[in-house]
Amino acid sequence: MSDNMDISKYFNSIKVDVKSDLDDWESLKKELYKKLPPTR
Repeated sequence: MSDNMDISKYFNSIKVDVKSDLDDWESLKKELYKKLPPTR
């Protein structure tokens, strides 16, 4: 039964995708904060 392996592979790839998206979002926010004055 290789279903379990496929599922864990699938979740691992999702995790990696989410992680890279988060990293991109962090750098994007940094760029935005550089351009925009803080609103607080």
